[in-house]
Amino acid sequence: EHHFIVPAKEGDQSEGDLRENPLKNGEPSAEENDTLVQVSRGNYEGGWNKDSTRTTTDAVAILAETIDIGNWSPSLLTWQKLQDTLLENNLLPNPIPRTRTARGFSGLPPSQTPALDGALRGTIQCPDTDPRVEAVMSSMMAFWNEPRGTRDRAGRYLGGSGHSTYYETHQHPFLPKPLPPISLDDPLSSRIRRRYITFEPDTGGWNNLRMSLENIIVLAAVSGRTLVLPPEQTMYLLDARKGDTRRGRQYTDFFNLTKNTEFLRRVPIISSLDFLALEGKAGGAVSLDGYNSTMVEHLWNVANNCEYRKKSTVFCEDLYDHYRRFGQLAEIIEEGPVTNCLVFDLDVFTHGEKFIHKLSNDIQRRISEFCGTRTPVYYSQSMHNATVWHFETMDFTYRLLLHYYALIFFTDPQIGNFYKRFVRDFLTYQDEVYCAAGKVVLALQFESHLRSTSGSKSPHDSSLSNSLDSEL
Repeated sequence: EHHFIVPAKEGDQSEGDLRENPLKNGEPSAEENDTLVQVSRGNYEGGWNKDSTRTTTDAVAILAETIDIGNWSPSLLTWQKLQDTLLENNLLPNPIPRTRTARGFSGLPPSQTPALDGALRGTIQCPDTDPRVEAVMSSMMAFWNEPRGTRDRAGRYLGGSGHSTYYETHQHPFLPKPLPPISLDDPLSSRIRRRYITFEPDTGGWNNLRMSLENIIVLAAVSGRTLVLPPEQTMYLLDARKGDTRRGRQYTDFFNLTKNTEFLRRVPIISSLDFLALEGKAGGAVSLDGYNSTMVEHLWNVANNCEYRKKSTVFCEDLYDHYRRFGQLAEIIEEGPVTNCLVFDLDVFTHGEKFIHKLSNDIQRRISEFCGTRTPVYYSQSMHNATVWHFETMDFTYRLLLHYYALIFFTDPQIGNFYKRFVRDFLTYQDEVYCAAGKVVLALQFESHLRSTSGSKSPHDSSLSNSLDSEL
């Protein structure tokens, strides 16, 4: 059911020609299969078209020849040729101005979005890419602001929920003051907070890993903690790139977490090895005192690289057990018959759980609507004051398989919106991911252009006066 549709050449089409629709009159014949790229029916792993000697490049060449697009098909075979073709033929869209920070059809005007004042759209930097093409790829791919709005950079609270007068002049507990400007060359101890959040990576695929990490990062930011990354370890379906001899993977291979100093002022990040070096000493937050030398060496080895395999000599759980011994376990349940939502309310945080029944009817209604059948857990002074706050998110019961905006509820919308912008602006992939995606998008758009103008003598078809992507 999954063949590429290969148009027949002009004059070649006869009634019932299977090249117009491979499944129109049943399965294609063996001869007709020679012009089709097989994507299913068990042929993919053994090579397309039941011939393991043919490569993807062969497929592209044959497909391009079949489409009959003249001299334009080679433009899809290399990145440089595609760029040259788009530029020489004036096919590149105009980039979106960086000052246009409102996004989508629901983008509000600047007068209604004061948090965006002073912000600019983000950009990506791609090697071997013409600056004009790079600007368009930034428009396509960059959904974040960099720099962020003036208010977000300062972490200022503008009032609301009955606390406006006080917290306009004092730091809001849920908006910790950023660290002073830092340099990555500064000593590690001078650019972190000595309160930590530790967690265990989810054992599922990348989307599960990403969702769990987003929750942890928001909680690290709102509680003013340093985030301790787990040791490098195997990540499901994420193999090493060619030439990478490491045994494991790390979140920083994909996310731009440790290069953005503005982010690190709000969520300092350290490795498990650095954490043990800083806090494993006598009197430290996770002191190694009390263990014999063999166990101490073992924990250092696990912190360097671990495996989620009980018989392994570097079993990850051994280090996490050490964290749990010293830290407060976050019992936020997201699997099973009883599940939780995590609520941040300033009055409950300040006065304790006795204030829950004193919350206004409006706030209680909104908490009920957000949590549904889940039991609310309120962020407390006990959670906040723990030196180490540990999330056992590798355990089935405590996996955080919800988007942060579905797990964490701020009764003050201003705080909630701040952290939605926070995740949007800071939790971004490394540029090479967006560069690869941008190349794919431009190549697909150009191929669509070639197909739509295959009967025209020139790529300057009047129907393409708006260039490749009218949505841009």
